[in-house]
Amino acid sequence: MEDRDKRRFAGLLAAAAEVVDKKLSDAKLKIYWAALKDMKIEEVERAINLHLNDPVEGRFMVKPADIRRHVQGLPEDRALRAWSELEAAIEKHGAYASVVFADPILSRVVSEMGGWVRLCGEDLNSYLRHEFTKRYEALARSGGPDTAPVKHLGLVERTNRANGYDSQPDILQLVGDQEKAQKRLEGSREGYDGREGAKRFLAEVERRSNGQNRDHAAAPVTESNAQDALGKAFPD
Repeated sequence: MEDRDKRRFAGLLAAAAEVVDKKLSDAKLKIYWAALKDMKIEEVERAINLHLNDPVEGRFMVKPADIRRHVQGLPEDRALRAWSELEAAIEKHGAYASVVFADPILSRVVSEMGGWVRLCGEDLNSYLRHEFTKRYEALARSGGPDTAPVKHLGLVERTNRANGYDSQPDILQLVGDQEKAQKRLEGSREGYDGREGAKRFLAEVERRSNGQNRDHAAAPVTESNAQDALGKAFPD
């Protein structure tokens, strides 16, 4: 939500509180806003309506957890949806593209399991799905990760960075809710998955090149020449 949604947000919660004969203090309203501001105002409104129409839960004041549950589902359901989203992204974009996931939990789990490029090369079998969903559910139940990578570098951008072509256009794909993914990207200072990850990749490039001078690197990698350029940079 944006600041412009605060008045509408306050009105929705005030009305919900009035339905169950409760008072909503300014302090409580601030807590609700802080807990839910990453959501869309339309999602919040729909979730409140669903809660009020629940014959059991609707007798009580809606809580932030209730709103998230109505929008996102239970942790196990969210984990399975995230796995499907990851599978589709890998099939559609592949390891050459850099990606930004709208879902910070999904992004964190991808990082924990070796990163985007590695998962693109894995057999997405039932064992990997189980590991992914187990990690995702744990983070979802805890309220989400404290930190999560924003941008996962693909092979094209990694290679360009390693060869000093930071200013060259890269292949970037937003995965999931496009608006949320864009906001995550714009709100990131670093924009990719960590300085340490970049340092490790540069060290690997230098190791594989056997100390050759990077000034003699080929032209910047683009989508059209990615296969050939990366094959030369990383021979089997």
